[in-house]
Amino acid sequence: MFEDRTYENIMKEMMSEMPDDINTEEGSLIFNACAKQALKLEEAYLSMAYIYDNMLPDTQDEEHLIRYSKERGVEIKKATHAILLGVFNQEIETGTRFTLNDMDYTVVECIGGFNYRLECEEEGTVGNTSFGELDPVDYVDEWQGGQITKVLVPGVNREDTEVFRQRVFDTFTTKAFGGNRADYIRFFNEMDEVGSIKAERRDMAATCIDVYFTDRDFRVPSTVVVSSVQEKVDPESSQGDGNGRAPIGHKVMVHPVIGVTIDIETKITFENGYSYDAVKSYIDSKVSEYFSELRAKWSDSENLTVRISQLESRILSVDGIADISGSKLNGKDENYVLGTYEIPLEGEFNAV
Repeated sequence: MFEDRTYENIMKEMMSEMPDDINTEEGSLIFNACAKQALKLEEAYLSMAYIYDNMLPDTQDEEHLIRYSKERGVEIKKATHAILLGVFNQEIETGTRFTLNDMDYTVVECIGGFNYRLECEEEGTVGNTSFGELDPVDYVDEWQGGQITKVLVPGVNREDTEVFRQRVFDTFTTKAFGGNRADYIRFFNEMDEVGSIKAERRDMAATCIDVYFTDRDFRVPSTVVVSSVQEKVDPESSQGDGNGRAPIGHKVMVHPVIGVTIDIETKITFENGYSYDAVKSYIDSKVSEYFSELRAKWSDSENLTVRISQLESRILSVDGIADISGSKLNGKDENYVLGTYEIPLEGEFNAV
């Protein structure tokens, strides 16, 4: 709004207003006197611009958007710690710390035998990536070994500011009340474990409302995450009693979105000096990027469609690829239309 209120422009205006017989060259008495004022005026305009930009949510920075969103009943989703399965060869005390690939983990609880839940001490998705043999940080008597074998609850990064901003905007366009669709979307999306949902009207013959959801990375949530969300929404031990987020009288069953693996087969012509092995990682990145974009649109689409034209266009943008043709998805040379509760997962890529 005040982009033109710079020191230089203010000085030009000041000097242009001076009488003709006054020396306004740089270094003159009047120039030096006005320069101090122009600098302060520029600072004042910058402060006013900062205040103006942070008055409304469409231009607020994250700090002010978080403060503003409290009035709308919306909170930004914070980063979470990954929970992983640790399999040991002996009993381990709760609170014992281990390390793997420069990341540290803490034993949270025993879940049977020598199997334990471990919490990655670093927040975010980085905690989902390391598997293998653990080394003790704390002393373990007669250490016999142990390893991380899988992710139980994925760690997620702090919610992107623009995604959060859109959730704030959504509160103006839909009214969440008394268990309507907007209400379900609201209280599911407030959970750290949830990325997006589809809630459908209960069939007259059904006893429950079925809700499908993705995790924060818009992938298939683990069974541990599904159980956690079910407990928060409508505990199975007291369904319909209103002991969770669902309104009293609403019996809700929570389901993970269904992942469908898509294998891709295509014919690629390479430019001189290039081969499939040389560009494979770039191709995988393009495919993964496209599938991620589709998964992010799942809740807003009746059916997602994996399109051959989109895949070919993106793969063709990789340096070293001259042409691409004859693409097939799961063995068929046609677009792949997914079901209402299905999302695409990257399968095998075969360049013939």
